[in-house]
Amino acid sequence: MRVGMLRRRNEPTKIARASALACQLYDVEFFYFRPKDVDVTKKIIVGLFPVKNGWVKRETPYPDVVDNSLPTAEAKEVHQELEKYCYLTTHRLGSKDELYQLMETDGGFDELLIPYRHVQSLGDLDEFIDHYVEVILKPAKGSQGNRIFQVRYEDGNYKLETDKTSEFLAEEEMRKRVQETFKERKYLIQPLIRSKTREGHPYDIRMHVRRGKDGEWQVINLLPRIGMSNAITSNVNQGGGISQIDPFLANVFGDEAERVKEKLVEISTTFPDKLQKHFSFEIDALGIDIGLDETGKPWFFEVNTSPGPKFYESEIGEAKAQHYEYIIKTKLEKSTPAAADPGTAKPKPRTLARRIKNRLKKRANKLVAAK
Repeated sequence: MRVGMLRRRNEPTKIARASALACQLYDVEFFYFRPKDVDVTKKIIVGLFPVKNGWVKRETPYPDVVDNSLPTAEAKEVHQELEKYCYLTTHRLGSKDELYQLMETDGGFDELLIPYRHVQSLGDLDEFIDHYVEVILKPAKGSQGNRIFQVRYEDGNYKLETDKTSEFLAEEEMRKRVQETFKERKYLIQPLIRSKTREGHPYDIRMHVRRGKDGEWQVINLLPRIGMSNAITSNVNQGGGISQIDPFLANVFGDEAERVKEKLVEISTTFPDKLQKHFSFEIDALGIDIGLDETGKPWFFEVNTSPGPKFYESEIGEAKAQHYEYIIKTKLEKSTPAAADPGTAKPKPRTLARRIKNRLKKRANKLVAAK
């Protein structure tokens, strides 16, 4: 049984080393490689295999399983080639907007969802500010905390703030900004959820969940991520830090900390299966970002399929090794026939956008029939 970890970095990462060590316990041969290490003509890979004092380079046939990161445009052809012959662990879930629509039509996520709208005109912005007072403008696609604006009325003007800037715009200036920036770049508008510590630092809770033993979901951690005091988001890449969940909740919510944690645990254990039912491929891991308002009510911020392994490499490495073993024992035989013929590609699952469109169409038909 052989597993290859496909990443862009030249040297094996910490999570690669942790996974290699864990694989020894599950009789799984592990190696590390990059897209440029794949020879699609000879169907071989020049990979790095773990040895006692480091890594050794060796040629190897395609592995049974490829633990892949999401492909860049340059690596797309390599991923498509490997997908014909190997089981790839990680797939795109869709854009932030598509996932939000999917969760909205599902109905099972309603208590977590923050109201939103695509920004088409200044009227959209005015309506949300009139109702919610302070709002957030953010790209429909992920931005890792960048290009996010906090907006409110102040002294007859619109006040726009980012982590680093603050400006006031008159009505016509704001109208122009909406048309040239927020509409053109497909921004969403949402009410501001004040997920802040007592000291005024923004934070969210990153729920890192992934499949492990027997393909079951494991909660790797509930990780409070705390931003700088002048930041709008808690993205650690933009500065800030992390904390352990129990003392953090105790500091923010006092006697209510246990109640808040119970709700977070419930979300982390039920959210993955609710989302999984909408995809034909098996999701291997999720990073679910949750904000908490002043009352401790959880609100959904974002979800992605490539949660960073930082801080918990050993736990993630073992879960990965357990999942590799499960894939090889239970799924490899199902994927092998489709991969046996190089000219036969696996059938592509329906796109997320098409599934959303069909679901909305069915709902509309039911409403018409009810009338």
